Amino acid sequence: MSAERREGGEVIGGEAGTGRDERSPPPPSRIGRSGSPLRFFLLESLVVVFSVLVALAVDQWREERAQEAMAREAMADVVEEVRANLRELEYTESVTRDRLERLRELAPRIGTGRPYFEQLGPFPGYYTADLSVSAWERATG
Repeated sequence: MSAERREGGEVIGGEAGTGRDERSPPPPSRIGRSGSPLRFFLLESLVVVFSVLVALAVDQWREERAQEAMAREAMADVVEEVRANLRELEYTESVTRDRLERLRELAPRIGTGRPYFEQLGPFPGYYTADLSVSAWERATG
Protein backbone atom coordinates (compact mmCIF):
# COMPACT_ATOMS: atom_id res chain seq x y z
CA MET A 1 0.00 0.00 0.00
CA SER A 2 1.40 3.34 -0.89
CA ALA A 3 1.08 6.33 1.31
CA GLU A 4 -0.02 9.69 0.21
CA ARG A 5 1.52 12.80 1.60
CA ARG A 6 -0.39 15.93 2.17
CA GLU A 7 0.99 19.38 2.27
CA GLY A 8 3.18 19.72 5.36
CA GLY A 9 4.44 16.13 5.24
CA GLU A 10 1.47 14.38 6.90
CA VAL A 11 1.15 10.76 5.82
CA ILE A 12 -2.27 9.46 4.87
CA GLY A 13 -3.08 5.81 4.43
CA GLY A 14 0.03 4.51 6.10
CA GLU A 15 3.54 3.93 4.89
CA ALA A 16 4.33 0.95 2.80
CA GLY A 17 6.20 -1.74 4.68
CA THR A 18 6.11 -0.03 8.08
CA GLY A 19 2.78 -1.30 9.36
CA ARG A 20 1.88 2.21 10.49
CA ASP A 21 -1.22 4.06 9.49
CA GLU A 22 -2.40 7.55 10.29
CA ARG A 23 -3.77 6.50 13.70
CA SER A 24 -0.45 5.21 15.05
CA PRO A 25 1.30 7.41 17.60
CA PRO A 26 4.35 9.26 16.39
CA PRO A 27 7.75 7.91 17.34
CA PRO A 28 9.25 9.23 20.58
CA SER A 29 11.02 12.49 20.18
CA ARG A 30 13.19 14.77 22.25
CA ILE A 31 10.48 17.41 22.47
CA GLY A 32 10.93 19.34 25.73
CA ARG A 33 14.55 18.26 26.11
CA SER A 34 16.79 21.07 25.18
CA GLY A 35 20.46 20.54 24.78
CA SER A 36 22.76 17.73 25.75
CA PRO A 37 22.13 14.78 28.08
CA LEU A 38 24.45 16.43 30.61
CA ARG A 39 22.20 19.48 30.77
CA PHE A 40 19.16 17.21 31.22
CA PHE A 41 20.96 15.26 33.97
CA LEU A 42 21.90 18.47 35.79
CA LEU A 43 18.36 19.80 35.58
CA GLU A 44 16.94 16.53 36.87
CA SER A 45 19.50 16.49 39.71
CA LEU A 46 18.56 20.03 40.63
CA VAL A 47 14.89 19.07 40.80
CA VAL A 48 15.71 16.08 43.03
CA VAL A 49 17.86 18.20 45.37
CA PHE A 50 15.16 20.87 45.55
CA SER A 51 12.52 18.22 46.33
CA VAL A 52 14.65 16.76 49.12
CA LEU A 53 15.24 20.22 50.61
CA VAL A 54 11.52 20.97 50.54
CA ALA A 55 10.78 17.62 52.20
CA LEU A 56 13.35 18.34 54.92
CA ALA A 57 11.91 21.81 55.51
CA VAL A 58 8.38 20.41 55.80
CA ASP A 59 9.58 17.72 58.21
CA GLN A 60 11.38 20.27 60.37
CA TRP A 61 8.28 22.49 60.40
CA ARG A 62 6.16 19.51 61.48
CA GLU A 63 8.64 18.61 64.23
CA GLU A 64 8.69 22.19 65.52
CA ARG A 65 4.89 22.25 65.64
CA ALA A 66 4.86 18.97 67.59
CA GLN A 67 7.48 20.30 70.03
CA GLU A 68 5.55 23.54 70.50
CA ALA A 69 2.39 21.56 71.26
CA MET A 70 4.29 19.43 73.79
CA ALA A 71 5.75 22.57 75.37
CA ARG A 72 2.29 24.14 75.69
CA GLU A 73 0.95 20.96 77.28
CA ALA A 74 3.91 20.76 79.68
CA MET A 75 3.46 24.42 80.61
CA ALA A 76 -0.23 23.87 81.33
CA ASP A 77 0.65 20.87 83.52
CA VAL A 78 3.28 22.87 85.43
CA VAL A 79 0.85 25.77 85.96
CA GLU A 80 -1.80 23.37 87.28
CA GLU A 81 0.77 21.72 89.54
CA VAL A 82 1.85 25.11 90.92
CA ARG A 83 -1.79 26.01 91.59
CA ALA A 84 -2.36 22.69 93.39
CA ASN A 85 0.81 23.23 95.43
CA LEU A 86 -0.35 26.74 96.32
CA ARG A 87 -3.70 25.37 97.55
CA GLU A 88 -1.82 22.77 99.59
CA LEU A 89 0.45 25.44 101.10
CA GLU A 90 -2.54 27.65 101.94
CA TYR A 91 -4.21 24.72 103.71
CA THR A 92 -0.97 23.92 105.56
CA GLU A 93 -0.71 27.57 106.59
CA SER A 94 -4.25 27.55 108.01
CA VAL A 95 -3.60 24.33 109.95
CA THR A 96 -0.32 25.72 111.29
CA ARG A 97 -1.97 29.02 112.29
CA ASP A 98 -4.71 27.13 114.15
CA ARG A 99 -2.13 25.10 116.05
CA LEU A 100 -0.04 28.18 116.79
CA GLU A 101 -3.13 29.89 118.22
CA ARG A 102 -3.81 26.90 120.45
CA LEU A 103 -0.20 26.97 121.69
CA ARG A 104 -0.43 30.71 122.39
CA GLU A 105 -3.57 30.07 124.44
CA LEU A 106 -1.63 27.43 126.36
CA ALA A 107 1.34 29.70 127.16
CA PRO A 108 -0.33 31.57 130.08
CA ARG A 109 -1.29 28.25 131.67
CA ILE A 110 2.27 26.96 131.83
CA GLY A 111 3.26 26.26 135.41
CA THR A 112 -0.29 25.68 136.70
CA GLY A 113 0.53 22.12 137.59
CA ARG A 114 -1.64 20.43 134.97
CA PRO A 115 0.17 18.37 132.33
CA TYR A 116 0.54 20.20 129.02
CA PHE A 117 -1.07 17.48 126.94
CA GLU A 118 -4.23 17.76 129.06
CA GLN A 119 -4.29 21.51 128.64
CA LEU A 120 -3.62 21.32 124.91
CA GLY A 121 -6.26 18.73 124.18
CA PRO A 122 -5.87 15.89 121.72
CA PHE A 123 -2.70 16.28 119.67
CA PRO A 124 -3.69 16.41 116.01
CA GLY A 125 -0.25 15.37 114.81
CA TYR A 126 2.10 17.13 112.49
CA TYR A 127 0.98 18.26 109.10
CA THR A 128 3.36 18.96 106.28
CA ALA A 129 2.43 20.11 102.83
CA ASP A 130 2.32 17.35 100.24
CA LEU A 131 3.77 19.19 97.26
CA SER A 132 4.05 17.69 93.80
CA VAL A 133 6.93 18.12 91.36
CA SER A 134 6.07 15.45 88.81
CA ALA A 135 4.88 17.84 86.08
CA TRP A 136 7.99 19.98 86.55
CA GLU A 137 10.24 16.91 86.40
CA ARG A 138 8.54 15.72 83.20
CA ALA A 139 8.91 19.17 81.66
CA THR A 140 12.57 19.57 82.56
CA GLY A 141 13.76 16.01 82.38
